[in-house]
Amino acid sequence: DGLLYFKVLIQIVQPNTRTTIANINHKLESLDSMMVKVDYNVKQFNEQVQVLVDALAAAGETPHNLVQHLWKGYRACADKSFLDYIKRRHQDWNHGMDITPKQLMMEAEEEYQSLVDDQVWLEPSAEEKQISALVAQLQELNSRMKD
Repeated sequence: DGLLYFKVLIQIVQPNTRTTIANINHKLESLDSMMVKVDYNVKQFNEQVQVLVDALAAAGETPHNLVQHLWKGYRACADKSFLDYIKRRHQDWNHGMDITPKQLMMEAEEEYQSLVDDQVWLEPSAEEKQISALVAQLQELNSRMKD
């Protein structure tokens, strides 16, 4: 009686665990979408990644290609200074520098926090400011011409 119950329980739990693991892995493969969903907040992004990694560990699994997935997520960020930093670190990694996922996450968060502290996070570039100014001038000219 107890053995049969245990067998049925295992049959129910095992597919859910596989599905859960597959879903977590899919989320890790889509870190670029996650970065957009957290509105480019690298700290929140890292926290969510860590939750996924911990969930895999709880199921007895480890993430595959996490560093590559992190690069993908960080490259989806909208801050130009942060992207420049990530590109430099990615080049270092491509040229053989060993960077663990934990180290990459820590360094990315430090860079993010530095930019936030300096109040330059998501600040438009000089070119973007110039384009905005030109668009505003065009709109003003258009409104004058209509009057």
